[in-house]
Amino acid sequence: MKRMLVALCLSAAAWAEPVEQAVGPHQAYWDDEKSNGLILVSLGGTNSRPTDLEAFNRQAVELGYKVLALAYPNTVISTACRDSKQPDAFDRFRESIVEGKPTSELVEVDRANSIEGRLQSALTQLQWPQDWSKMVVVGHSQGSGHAAYLGKLHRLRGVIMLAGPQDDGARWLSRPGQTDPLNYVGFLHEKDFFEVKRQARAITTLRQGKLSPQSLIISRETVDDPHVSVIQPQFQEVWRQLLGQFRVACLSRKDTEEGGWIEHLQDSQPHLGQRAFLPSQQQKTPVVVECFTTATPPSSSLLLHYCGPPQASATMPPVVIVPGAKVDATFYQALARTLKGQGRHVYTLTFAHNQDDNYVQAQQLANAIARVRQLSEAAEVDLVAHSKGCVVATVYCTPEFRRDWMTAYQGDVRRLLLVGGPNGGIDYFHRHPFEDQGASNWPMVWKRLDGKDCSSFQMDLAGYWPGQAQLVARWDGRYPPRDKVSYYGGTTERFEAEGIDAAVEAGENFMARLHDTPIAPTIQVGLLAGNVADVPGFRNEKDGASDGIILLDSALRAPYRAHLVKKTVLPCNHIQLILGSEAQAQISEFLR
Repeated sequence: MKRMLVALCLSAAAWAEPVEQAVGPHQAYWDDEKSNGLILVSLGGTNSRPTDLEAFNRQAVELGYKVLALAYPNTVISTACRDSKQPDAFDRFRESIVEGKPTSELVEVDRANSIEGRLQSALTQLQWPQDWSKMVVVGHSQGSGHAAYLGKLHRLRGVIMLAGPQDDGARWLSRPGQTDPLNYVGFLHEKDFFEVKRQARAITTLRQGKLSPQSLIISRETVDDPHVSVIQPQFQEVWRQLLGQFRVACLSRKDTEEGGWIEHLQDSQPHLGQRAFLPSQQQKTPVVVECFTTATPPSSSLLLHYCGPPQASATMPPVVIVPGAKVDATFYQALARTLKGQGRHVYTLTFAHNQDDNYVQAQQLANAIARVRQLSEAAEVDLVAHSKGCVVATVYCTPEFRRDWMTAYQGDVRRLLLVGGPNGGIDYFHRHPFEDQGASNWPMVWKRLDGKDCSSFQMDLAGYWPGQAQLVARWDGRYPPRDKVSYYGGTTERFEAEGIDAAVEAGENFMARLHDTPIAPTIQVGLLAGNVADVPGFRNEKDGASDGIILLDSALRAPYRAHLVKKTVLPCNHIQLILGSEAQAQISEFLR
């Protein structure tokens, strides 16, 4: 079905005297089928109309934004402030146009016709919520300064500055504000007649000196008009990069011991919804529940745990630990402290649902890496993935293995260590069926048991274990199963089983497709596996050599076309591969 873009024109009120300009109405665009809950407010430059940024605005709609292109008083060029005798002329100019205060000698705008006044009025007419935390404001030229000034007044999701601001040296740039300084981004052209060095200094001041390749992009392409070029369609990919940075918000940060913290990140992507939880799957660690604000968070949520700054100056890339199923970041605290003690900045993830879809968790890994890079200004990270997290990390690092709504691989992983991973898939549950109806947070392979319908506890992408459904692969060619009815399907006096082929199909043949898709060739990949099957309190896998859960052959299967630099087998079980001193020494060695 063709999606319809809705465009709505809103009548603009009369300009406040003495400004005189016949300007068209505001414009709004949105697509309800794509909406991610975010609003983009766009502000043009001097003598502009809302339609001047239409190409940019329509690109934002494609990414899920609702867009309001605002008409506002813009006949006086902002650089007139450089010749003004009035102290803090830039500050007063922005204050008058944005807030409607009578402080500038260059413009006179009342409250109703200020940017804030008109924005509030337009949002009311549209019946859109005035939630600053879900607004991104983009401005071109003069509008870039107004967008940035709004960020000082309100906690915006983000600010995008195109060909501006021209306010280099103005006091308001360094004034404390409500929006996170790291959420100011800019796109400039090196030949801009307003001087790119001035514009870049203004953006650098707004970001408190912390720049990265993603936060300030400067084009060197040959164009007819450098100042206007940044709002021309030839730069759509840059626009997508800028707009995509604000899909994820940091909702809160809780300080922890030794200078560490836990951030609650939330992705506005509509595909990341609310997963169903069994009691065994709910978050249970008190600090995790506190930071999520619930024991059953939506898949749009993620916790990023920082271990605190190392004592020695860190020169190596940050380390991101990707957890396995059934656990949260606290399980990896000992490893994180070990790596921190070796001079590394270490971050660990807690996924909202510990058995979630691997695509979903790969997207959250992408979000976490982007946040780590933003905070650390690092170009790359090292990944240490464990158990199910190995598949999540491999998906992120495999550029062509994605849902169409996922973030593209950013070329930002230096090394990837897969620890005890089901890299060749698993058939454990068909070999050793569980019958506790999810009480242990493991799936069942029986459709019926003792006359009871157990289909809701089977592996299914829409059920409680979507991630496990994607991991299923047959190993019976090498290790014949003992329970053939559970493995291949059939009926006994006690149960009815559909068999492993049905489970592979339910998981969309995920592992086979992943094995046929090459991982990014620049990543140095390591494999760390165990061969001691003695996990306490668990029915250990003994049909073949294993770490108690993952067959050794599966753990030693490298991603397709991987640049493999390490392959080590330790006398460890699945848990000791993370907590054991010998394993931690191997992990540390790989990351050097």
